Amino acid sequence: MRTSVAVVGSRSATTYGTIVKDITNSLADAVYFAGYYDAGAILVKELRAAKPDINIVTWDRLFTDLFAEAAGNTAAEGVVITCPCVPPSEARDNFANDYKAQYQEAGYYSPESYDAANVLLAALAAGKATRADILSFVNSYDGQGVSRRIKFTATGDLDPSSPTVWAYKIKSGGVYKEQVIA
Repeated sequence: MRTSVAVVGSRSATTYGTIVKDITNSLADAVYFAGYYDAGAILVKELRAAKPDINIVTWDRLFTDLFAEAAGNTAAEGVVITCPCVPPSEARDNFANDYKAQYQEAGYYSPESYDAANVLLAALAAGKATRADILSFVNSYDGQGVSRRIKFTATGDLDPSSPTVWAYKIKSGGVYKEQVIA
């Protein structure tokens, strides 16, 4: 199977007629959208009207119910969303079940939020009380969280040596985990 790829540029608009035409003229099989949910909803709706079978992939800025509502369930159906967030059900240490028993259903980014809070709590437990001491502690932190190994680079980003990106798919108006992307 041959896959065609075309870069058609970037635009900011309230309607995407020109870019939809560029995409359909390119004969692309798929499009990756890296904008926000409101603009994404417009693009997806217009693109699906022009080419219903095109594969649409996007990032976590469309990871909201507002996207499917704005695009309409029919247009949003099958859109794949990539996200560096681990589905709560895939988090370590029975995270999703324990969270649900204590509070409610864990939302996306709950495992990452839990890990972030635990890093800060570990700093306090280690007697770090000033901003400088806590920053130093966080910068040198290296431990296993429920979402992934937590270690930071010199610029404060999570160490990319073991990235975790998941693909989610919109089905019947809901967002469901598909698979981890290697």
